[in-house]
Amino acid sequence: MNEVKNGQFENLGDLVWSHVPDDVSVGAEYAQEMAVRYGFDPKQYKINGCSFHLAMSKAVREFHALRQHRMGRRLGLRENAAGDNIFVVTVVDEKSDAVEERASYEQMTTGRVNTVTGEATAEGPLAEELLAHYRRYCECICDDDVRNFIRRVIAECAGVPKRSTGGIYFVPAAKKQRLQAAADFVRELASGAEITHDTVWVPVGEEGANERRNIAVSVSDAVCTEVETLVAAAGRVSKRVASIKGYENRLSEVKEMVALYETILGKEAEFEEAVEKLAEAEMVVSKKIGELQAQSASPTLPQNGESVSVTDAAYLVLQEAGEPLHYREITNRIVAKGWYETKSKTPEISVCAAITANIKSENAKFVRAGRGMYAIA
Repeated sequence: MNEVKNGQFENLGDLVWSHVPDDVSVGAEYAQEMAVRYGFDPKQYKINGCSFHLAMSKAVREFHALRQHRMGRRLGLRENAAGDNIFVVTVVDEKSDAVEERASYEQMTTGRVNTVTGEATAEGPLAEELLAHYRRYCECICDDDVRNFIRRVIAECAGVPKRSTGGIYFVPAAKKQRLQAAADFVRELASGAEITHDTVWVPVGEEGANERRNIAVSVSDAVCTEVETLVAAAGRVSKRVASIKGYENRLSEVKEMVALYETILGKEAEFEEAVEKLAEAEMVVSKKIGELQAQSASPTLPQNGESVSVTDAAYLVLQEAGEPLHYREITNRIVAKGWYETKSKTPEISVCAAITANIKSENAKFVRAGRGMYAIA
């Protein structure tokens, strides 16, 4: 039941907007302790400092801005991946060639980081300065982290954008306490950062119907947009059932949000289109889960002379062995069990080819475990 003031106005919720300065830099450990104090799980809200990739990118961009200011001329950036888990950023200096009448670029300082281990190196005239920027970002919560925290809190509080570009959100009155805790946390965490919220009082009865309908439209648009995004993302998943389960859970949360707004808005809560899209999305995601589970299902032992594919036979042999085997040993065991009959003098080549083809497929059941050695994925 919504709060009513003077018997004439009811509190539907709050309009919410935020501001976060670009120069936020707070120690990650301190931020995590403070988050716990305000009731926010640092892991759930990703209050753990920058990823190694982002830390290097931010470090180089800050470094680049400082260098550009000092040198009084335009500098450029080049970012690229270089091999497995390696991210490279290079600051380049643009120079004009008066003779050729064209611009040329001279490589200056380059930073490299292993995005898994965090090991970073730098080359160039200001390598140490760049690495110092990188280490600072690795150990700090920055402005992007704070903005992402605010987005997660607004989503948790069933917030919906009041305009297509975002920036201003409506959050139901039932979530105000959680919203206030987030506002207090952000204000103490970073100087100048704030979440502002203003209570929406609407006339009781028909006089407030238009405002309730406007909120209902915002809810419906937000739900339809998110459902379409979730369905598209689910369609791109080709292996991990756990990923699809995450989308299924989010759809359940969206359904709960719709139910909450139906309670708040009453008869003005016209969500037919959103409810239809939710139902369709649940069917799509459920079907996708079934397909992935079928694809990843382990083969069963053949019964009463049943045929079995070479791939399934190899899987069963490795499952029984409980350890990686050479493809020749896999072949010997398949033949010994009578699961593979052939007149070929080199059946091991066919078995190896089948395993290799499976490894290259979207739903691989095997992994390489050494030269000629294979194991179950």
